[in-house]
Amino acid sequence: MNTNAKDALKAYREKLRNGEIEKPVRKNPVQKAQENPQSKALAIAGKCYDCTFDSEAEGTWKAQVRDCTCTDCPLWNVRPK
Repeated sequence: MNTNAKDALKAYREKLRNGEIEKPVRKNPVQKAQENPQSKALAIAGKCYDCTFDSEAEGTWKAQVRDCTCTDCPLWNVRPK
């Protein structure tokens, strides 16, 4: 990381600590799909997340969706990988 990027990151973290800015909220794929109902890709990702994601299991939601074994699902061929 170059010096400018390090300085910018340091300033960002300091502003977070001081409460000058709020940390962005991370949204799950279902929330993203609800915010943009016209997006087919987000709708598919949201459904796959809803169907396969297990917070207790190992790996990210994308890894869990990629490893999905439900080949008879109509979305299996177009699932996020």
